Amino acid sequence: QIVAFIAALDIAVFRQDPEYAPGDVVQDLPIDWVRYADPEVKAFKLNVERNNGRAAMFGILGMISHTALGQDALFPIVSN
Repeated sequence: QIVAFIAALDIAVFRQDPEYAPGDVVQDLPIDWVRYADPEVKAFKLNVERNNGRAAMFGILGMISHTALGQDALFPIVSN
């Protein structure tokens, strides 16, 4: 049901118009979407988002490696 709902949103509401930039799917919807006109601000925000993604990936990698080693990464003291 969730996949069908997301597919319906993707097809009907958030469709990509070839006239707009890739990923700009809001066009005329009444959504308060933040767009950055200044290229420096946009580049800064994109780099911040990339760094947050990298930090999240390292966090998940650490949790996976702890689990593979047999140690609970979330509650190490309780699991002993």
